[in-house]
Amino acid sequence: MEDSAQEIKHLPVFSFPLTPTLSLTMTQQNNTQNHGTTVWDSSRVLAYYLMDSVKRLVNDDFGTKKCIELGSGCGLGGLAMAACGYDVVLTDLQEVIDRVLGENVRRNQWEIRQWMAEGASVGVQVQDPKARVTALDWIDFYNHPERINDFDPPYSYIVAADCIYSMDLIEIFLTCIYRLASPLSTILVSLEHRDDLVVNHFVSEAKRLGFEIKLVPKKLLRLSVNEDVEIWKLKKKRVKSTPVKA
Repeated sequence: MEDSAQEIKHLPVFSFPLTPTLSLTMTQQNNTQNHGTTVWDSSRVLAYYLMDSVKRLVNDDFGTKKCIELGSGCGLGGLAMAACGYDVVLTDLQEVIDRVLGENVRRNQWEIRQWMAEGASVGVQVQDPKARVTALDWIDFYNHPERINDFDPPYSYIVAADCIYSMDLIEIFLTCIYRLASPLSTILVSLEHRDDLVVNHFVSEAKRLGFEIKLVPKKLLRLSVNEDVEIWKLKKKRVKSTPVKA
């Protein structure tokens, strides 16, 4: 079922088998100066992990919980959460949206709905998957915290893949997550472990900013895609309130 044996970065369009009965049609562009227009191994591992670990919302629960994907790129992670029945916002720079993300979400919403319809019980009304795209520049959001109202937090899930690659952006990226999360949010960050310094800085910054962070056990990941991929699970610590003196 997996696409693990395939080398896909050279393919402008390819089929991604999210489940044995649901394949997403993904468009990518690997000839741009923006790495967000390519499907990276960390996003493939994350999409599989989400399908393996996230409880599907069906019937009355469908669309009642929210998810946001940061740095969506081609959108695999967010589309996986939409297939699980979540109300998903997929975000990236406007250039990435225009080149690949918008088209991938439009095309695969239909694919996901058809899959849901085929698996639905007789007489059950199938709803359209809830996935929408919006521009989010981490640096702009970092510098303008009032933009928080544009995204209506908090979210049940915050997911991201291959967003940990620059030391300079780690604090900015994690601050965006902190603003969008509550202590009840599950935060999953998938990355390819290329540089110890970068990954260690990510972990230390997460702790400094007020997250609990731990590595998802490798045995739970489909690492035939790439054994260097890791998924980190973060939780926002509860802030203890100071008792008011009488």
